[in-house]
Amino acid sequence: MTAAILCFVGSYACADTPVATTGSLPPFKLSASKVEISLDQLKDVGFDLKHVLSICGHLYDEVMIRPEDVITEPEMIGPGVVINLPVALEPTGPPKPPRKDRVDLLMSEIRPVITLLTKMVMSF
Repeated sequence: MTAAILCFVGSYACADTPVATTGSLPPFKLSASKVEISLDQLKDVGFDLKHVLSICGHLYDEVMIRPEDVITEPEMIGPGVVINLPVALEPTGPPKPPRKDRVDLLMSEIRPVITLLTKMVMSF
């Protein structure tokens, strides 16, 4: 079973193409072509994208980590029984600087997956 996919390939125009205003980007050219791929190929691309998304999530967490306090409100759930329910998170300081060794580890993990994904997609 195969699926037909419409691929859009974009590129910036050549440097010698006249541009309307100075300092702006050259026009973006877009071409479309129809490609047939099998569902197995699509599944492989999906697995690789899922892996990349997971690594990018870990990288985002490493860069955006910051100390926070949990704000709670008391809630009475029975006679004499009060619990604190979390209602919000409040930042208590500046973001911590990302750890270089963690960022390097995550980037080294993502590079081979991106390379494989690029090679796989270009073979379609």
